[in-house]
Amino acid sequence: MIFPLLASIVLSACGGSSAPTNNGIDKLNATAAESSVTKAILGATSVRMVIKVQQGTSSSSQVLDAAKTGGIRTVTILGQTATILVTPTNAYVKAPEAILASNFGLPVNLATQDANKWLIVPSGSSGYTSLASGVTMSNLAQSVGLSGVTKKAHANVAGTKVIELDGTSVGGKLGLVVPTVGSPLPISGIISGTSIAVNLQFSNWNQTVNLTPPASAIPFPTAPASPTTTAPTSPSTSAPASPTTSAAG
Repeated sequence: MIFPLLASIVLSACGGSSAPTNNGIDKLNATAAESSVTKAILGATSVRMVIKVQQGTSSSSQVLDAAKTGGIRTVTILGQTATILVTPTNAYVKAPEAILASNFGLPVNLATQDANKWLIVPSGSSGYTSLASGVTMSNLAQSVGLSGVTKKAHANVAGTKVIELDGTSVGGKLGLVVPTVGSPLPISGIISGTSIAVNLQFSNWNQTVNLTPPASAIPFPTAPASPTTTAPTSPSTSAPASPTTSAAG
Protein backbone atom coordinates (compact mmCIF):
# COMPACT_ATOMS: atom_id res chain seq x y z
CA MET A 1 0.00 0.00 0.00
CA ILE A 2 1.96 3.28 -2.08
CA PHE A 3 2.19 8.29 -3.78
CA PRO A 4 5.83 18.01 -7.11
CA LEU A 5 6.32 15.61 -10.15
CA LEU A 6 10.07 15.63 -9.65
CA ALA A 7 11.36 15.87 -6.10
CA SER A 8 14.75 17.40 -5.42
CA ILE A 9 16.97 16.04 -2.68
CA VAL A 10 18.60 18.41 -0.20
CA LEU A 11 22.27 17.48 0.08
CA SER A 12 24.33 18.47 3.12
CA ALA A 13 27.28 20.72 2.31
CA CYS A 14 30.66 20.03 3.86
CA GLY A 15 32.86 22.90 5.00
CA GLY A 16 30.36 25.75 4.66
CA SER A 17 29.80 26.56 0.98
CA SER A 18 31.90 23.72 -0.48
CA ALA A 19 30.24 21.22 -2.81
CA PRO A 20 28.82 17.92 -1.45
CA THR A 21 31.31 15.06 -1.61
CA ASN A 22 30.99 11.92 -3.69
CA ASN A 23 29.38 9.11 -1.68
CA GLY A 24 31.17 6.38 -3.65
CA ILE A 25 28.03 4.52 -4.66
CA ASP A 26 28.98 4.78 -8.34
CA LYS A 27 32.17 2.85 -7.55
CA LEU A 28 30.39 -0.04 -5.77
CA ASN A 29 29.07 -3.17 -7.41
CA ALA A 30 25.29 -3.38 -7.74
CA THR A 31 24.66 -5.48 -4.62
CA ALA A 32 26.85 -3.28 -2.41
CA ALA A 33 25.21 -0.16 -3.87
CA GLU A 34 21.75 -1.50 -3.02
CA SER A 35 22.88 -2.26 0.54
CA SER A 36 24.21 1.28 0.86
CA VAL A 37 20.84 2.71 -0.19
CA THR A 38 18.95 0.50 2.27
CA LYS A 39 21.30 1.53 5.10
CA ALA A 40 20.79 5.21 4.23
CA ILE A 41 16.99 4.85 4.25
CA LEU A 42 17.02 3.06 7.61
CA GLY A 43 19.27 5.82 8.99
CA ALA A 44 16.92 8.58 7.85
CA THR A 45 14.22 9.90 10.18
CA SER A 46 11.59 10.73 7.56
CA VAL A 47 10.76 11.17 3.88
CA ARG A 48 7.94 12.30 1.62
CA MET A 49 7.07 9.87 -1.17
CA VAL A 50 4.66 10.89 -3.93
CA ILE A 51 3.11 7.83 -5.56
CA LYS A 52 1.30 7.99 -8.90
CA VAL A 53 -0.44 4.84 -10.10
CA GLN A 54 -1.65 4.02 -13.59
CA GLN A 55 -3.61 0.77 -13.93
CA GLY A 56 -5.22 0.43 -17.33
CA THR A 57 -7.39 3.53 -17.78
CA SER A 58 -7.61 4.13 -14.01
CA SER A 59 -5.21 6.42 -12.19
CA SER A 60 -4.74 7.52 -8.59
CA SER A 61 -2.14 9.16 -6.40
CA GLN A 62 -0.86 9.06 -2.84
CA VAL A 63 1.43 11.23 -0.75
CA LEU A 64 3.16 9.40 2.10
CA ASP A 65 5.04 11.26 4.82
CA ALA A 66 6.85 8.38 6.54
CA ALA A 67 8.58 8.63 9.92
CA LYS A 68 10.23 6.19 12.33
CA THR A 69 7.10 5.31 14.34
CA GLY A 70 4.21 6.32 12.08
CA GLY A 71 3.22 8.41 9.10
CA ILE A 72 0.60 10.32 7.16
CA ARG A 73 -0.91 8.95 3.95
CA THR A 74 -3.07 11.09 1.65
CA VAL A 75 -4.92 9.16 -1.06
CA THR A 76 -6.58 10.95 -3.99
CA ILE A 77 -9.10 9.10 -6.17
CA LEU A 78 -10.83 11.03 -8.97
CA GLY A 79 -10.36 14.30 -7.14
CA GLN A 80 -11.60 12.97 -3.78
CA THR A 81 -9.09 12.79 -0.95
CA ALA A 82 -8.76 10.67 2.19
CA THR A 83 -6.14 11.30 4.88
CA ILE A 84 -4.79 8.57 7.17
CA LEU A 85 -2.60 9.51 10.14
CA VAL A 86 -0.87 6.65 11.96
CA THR A 87 0.70 6.76 15.45
CA PRO A 88 1.88 3.84 17.59
CA THR A 89 -1.40 3.92 19.55
CA ASN A 90 -4.07 4.84 16.99
CA ALA A 91 -4.79 5.44 13.33
CA TYR A 92 -7.00 8.34 12.28
CA VAL A 93 -9.06 8.55 9.09
CA LYS A 94 -10.67 11.60 7.49
CA ALA A 95 -12.49 11.11 4.18
CA PRO A 96 -15.51 12.32 2.19
CA GLU A 97 -18.72 10.31 2.02
CA ALA A 98 -17.98 8.63 -1.33
CA ILE A 99 -14.62 7.24 -0.17
CA LEU A 100 -15.94 6.12 3.23
CA ALA A 101 -18.74 4.22 1.49
CA SER A 102 -17.06 2.77 -1.58
CA ASN A 103 -13.45 2.45 -0.44
CA PHE A 104 -13.70 1.92 3.32
CA GLY A 105 -16.86 -0.18 3.22
CA LEU A 106 -19.11 1.93 5.45
CA PRO A 107 -22.90 1.72 4.96
CA VAL A 108 -24.15 4.86 3.23
CA ASN A 109 -25.91 6.22 6.34
CA LEU A 110 -22.70 6.02 8.40
CA ALA A 111 -20.61 7.38 5.54
CA THR A 112 -22.93 10.40 5.35
CA GLN A 113 -22.90 10.86 9.13
CA ASP A 114 -19.10 10.65 9.48
CA ALA A 115 -17.96 12.29 6.24
CA ASN A 116 -14.93 14.57 6.68
CA LYS A 117 -14.65 13.84 10.41
CA TRP A 118 -11.55 12.42 12.07
CA LEU A 119 -12.28 8.80 12.99
CA ILE A 120 -10.16 6.79 15.45
CA VAL A 121 -9.01 3.23 14.79
CA PRO A 122 -7.15 1.85 17.86
CA SER A 123 -3.97 -0.22 17.68
CA GLY A 124 -4.53 -3.92 18.14
CA SER A 125 -7.52 -3.91 15.79
CA SER A 126 -7.49 -5.44 12.32
CA GLY A 127 -8.38 -2.05 10.89
CA TYR A 128 -5.31 -0.47 12.50
CA THR A 129 -3.04 -3.18 11.12
CA SER A 130 -4.31 -2.53 7.61
CA LEU A 131 -4.14 1.26 7.84
CA ALA A 132 -0.69 1.26 9.45
CA SER A 133 0.82 -1.03 6.81
CA GLY A 134 3.69 0.58 4.94
CA VAL A 135 3.89 4.00 6.65
CA THR A 136 7.19 3.81 8.58
CA MET A 137 10.79 4.18 7.45
CA SER A 138 11.48 0.48 8.03
CA ASN A 139 8.41 -0.35 5.89
CA LEU A 140 9.79 1.89 3.16
CA ALA A 141 13.21 0.25 3.24
CA GLN A 142 11.55 -3.14 2.81
CA SER A 143 9.26 -2.01 0.00
CA VAL A 144 12.05 -0.55 -2.15
CA GLY A 145 14.59 -3.26 -1.34
CA LEU A 146 15.88 -4.94 -4.50
CA SER A 147 16.87 -8.48 -5.39
CA GLY A 148 18.67 -9.44 -8.58
CA VAL A 149 19.93 -5.86 -8.69
CA THR A 150 21.90 -4.37 -11.58
CA LYS A 151 23.44 -0.91 -11.93
CA LYS A 152 23.37 1.36 -14.96
CA ALA A 153 23.99 4.96 -15.96
CA HIS A 154 21.20 7.52 -15.75
CA ALA A 155 20.88 11.11 -16.95
CA ASN A 156 21.70 13.78 -14.37
CA VAL A 157 18.73 15.04 -12.32
CA ALA A 158 18.57 18.83 -11.77
CA GLY A 159 22.33 19.00 -12.22
CA THR A 160 23.00 16.16 -9.76
CA LYS A 161 24.93 13.12 -10.99
CA VAL A 162 22.99 9.91 -10.33
CA ILE A 163 22.99 6.19 -11.01
CA GLU A 164 20.09 3.79 -11.48
CA LEU A 165 19.62 0.54 -9.61
CA ASP A 166 17.25 -1.96 -11.25
CA GLY A 167 15.88 -5.14 -9.75
CA THR A 168 12.82 -6.85 -8.29
CA SER A 169 11.00 -5.43 -5.26
CA VAL A 170 7.92 -6.66 -3.41
CA GLY A 171 5.85 -4.53 -5.81
CA GLY A 172 7.40 -5.78 -9.06
CA LYS A 173 10.23 -4.59 -11.27
CA LEU A 174 11.70 -1.44 -9.72
CA GLY A 175 14.25 1.08 -10.91
CA LEU A 176 15.64 3.49 -8.28
CA VAL A 177 17.50 6.69 -9.15
CA VAL A 178 20.13 7.54 -6.50
CA PRO A 179 22.54 10.51 -6.26
CA THR A 180 26.29 9.91 -6.26
CA VAL A 181 26.95 12.89 -3.94
CA GLY A 182 25.81 13.38 -0.38
CA SER A 183 23.75 10.62 1.19
CA PRO A 184 22.64 7.87 -1.26
CA LEU A 185 18.94 8.43 -0.61
CA PRO A 186 16.64 7.77 -3.61
CA ILE A 187 15.35 10.65 -5.72
CA SER A 188 12.82 8.71 -7.79
CA GLY A 189 11.70 5.26 -8.86
CA ILE A 190 9.42 3.38 -11.24
CA ILE A 191 7.64 0.11 -10.47
CA SER A 192 6.44 -1.67 -13.61
CA GLY A 193 4.16 -4.68 -13.92
CA THR A 194 1.98 -6.42 -16.47
CA SER A 195 -0.96 -4.04 -16.02
CA ILE A 196 0.28 -1.38 -13.61
CA ALA A 197 2.92 1.36 -13.50
CA VAL A 198 3.82 3.19 -10.30
CA ASN A 199 5.91 6.37 -10.33
CA LEU A 200 7.72 7.29 -7.08
CA GLN A 201 9.22 10.67 -6.17
CA PHE A 202 11.17 11.15 -2.92
CA SER A 203 11.80 14.44 -1.10
CA ASN A 204 11.90 16.08 2.35
CA TRP A 205 14.40 13.57 3.73
CA ASN A 206 14.91 14.02 7.51
CA GLN A 207 12.33 16.78 7.87
CA THR A 208 9.84 16.77 10.75
CA VAL A 209 6.58 14.87 10.22
CA ASN A 210 3.82 16.15 12.52
CA LEU A 211 2.05 13.09 13.97
CA THR A 212 0.02 15.03 16.55
CA PRO A 213 -3.40 13.31 16.87
CA PRO A 214 -6.41 15.43 15.88
CA ALA A 215 -8.20 16.81 18.95
CA SER A 216 -11.77 16.20 17.79
CA ALA A 217 -11.54 12.55 16.65
CA ILE A 218 -14.38 10.10 17.30
CA PRO A 219 -14.41 6.27 17.13
CA PHE A 220 -14.59 4.67 13.69
CA PRO A 221 -18.04 3.01 13.50
CA THR A 222 -16.70 -0.31 12.15
CA ALA A 223 -13.34 -1.93 11.45
CA PRO A 224 -11.97 -0.29 8.28
CA ALA A 225 -9.54 -1.56 5.69
CA SER A 226 -7.07 0.53 3.72
CA PRO A 227 -8.75 2.40 0.88
CA THR A 228 -8.72 0.81 -2.53
CA THR A 229 -7.22 2.94 -5.27
CA THR A 230 -10.15 2.60 -7.63
CA ALA A 231 -12.68 5.33 -8.26
CA PRO A 232 -15.60 5.69 -5.85
CA THR A 233 -18.61 3.72 -7.01
CA SER A 234 -22.02 3.05 -5.55
CA PRO A 235 -21.97 2.52 -1.76
CA SER A 236 -20.94 -0.95 -0.68
CA THR A 237 -20.95 -2.64 2.72
CA SER A 238 -18.29 -5.19 1.78
CA ALA A 239 -14.73 -4.76 2.98
CA PRO A 240 -12.43 -3.34 0.27
CA ALA A 241 -9.17 -4.90 -0.85
CA SER A 242 -5.81 -3.56 0.24
CA PRO A 243 -4.49 -0.73 -1.96
CA THR A 244 -2.66 -1.80 -5.09
CA THR A 245 0.19 0.53 -4.18
CA SER A 246 0.81 -0.98 -0.75
CA ALA A 247 4.05 -2.53 -1.93
CA ALA A 248 5.40 0.90 -2.70
CA GLY A 249 4.83 2.30 0.70
